[in-house]
Amino acid sequence: KREGKLSRKSTGDVCCEKCCGSLTAQQRQYGTLLCDSCYDNFGGQRYSFKSYRLHTLVGFCALAMLLESSVNAGVIAAFQPVVVRHFHWDSTEIATVNMAGAGLAVFISVCLAQLRLPERLQAAGAALIYLAAVLMFTLPPLEPWKAVVGLMLGLKAQIL
Repeated sequence: KREGKLSRKSTGDVCCEKCCGSLTAQQRQYGTLLCDSCYDNFGGQRYSFKSYRLHTLVGFCALAMLLESSVNAGVIAAFQPVVVRHFHWDSTEIATVNMAGAGLAVFISVCLAQLRLPERLQAAGAALIYLAAVLMFTLPPLEPWKAVVGLMLGLKAQIL
């Protein structure tokens, strides 16, 4: 919560987070901890906090959609046809990989819960793992271990 970040002047007044100017009682009610000037010009001249917040949200959602789509289309959906066609795997080998992935998912979830990493670090880590999964699966030469590692990385990135 933002209460822990309240900036206070030596007089005890609540300050704007951006310019440290005193906030009026009305400005404190908004919950943004920004004065009117900083709110109206948060991301630059006449680029309000509301616009900045909306553009940031849309940008992150678009990035997450692209990462998710790349792993789903490039790795997860392609895994079974690739290993059956190129490596002549049967259902036993595919089931073994899926079972290992399920066990690894539980292990990673428990480890991450214990680490209590900040959300931004988890998001950055997930983005890197998404990228690694797609690169591992799609860059030549095509080998069984690369297909399995790419699939596991893609599944684990979705957990994060």
